[in-house]
Amino acid sequence: MRRVLAPGGGIDAALAERKGGGRAGFEYDIYVVPNGADALTVRPVAILYEAMRNDSAFGAGLHWIGRDTLSIEYLRAKSEKPLVPEVEILGARIAVRLSPGMRDSLAPAGPMLRTTPRRSR
Repeated sequence: MRRVLAPGGGIDAALAERKGGGRAGFEYDIYVVPNGADALTVRPVAILYEAMRNDSAFGAGLHWIGRDTLSIEYLRAKSEKPLVPEVEILGARIAVRLSPGMRDSLAPAGPMLRTTPRRSR
């Protein structure tokens, strides 16, 4: 889970990466939640399937535009589902924007969220 704190504090944008079974690609679920809250207990605000940050890096960037707008930035996606145009969190209305066409040339190749392999004992 990758989280980005809103400029005013108190609210997180969170991105969860899931690998589909078999040959299916990565799915990215994006959430807006109170800071530190479990994002997986609420409905996502958007879902991206096989999103790319550049030609070899999967994923999407979460960027706050001021205190009240979340921009979900990616180069392209096989499918995109904006589920809600805005969400209310802690009394604040947060606008949610999908922003395709944004290239992150510094993103490393491969999946967005890497886990360190477990050591065998």
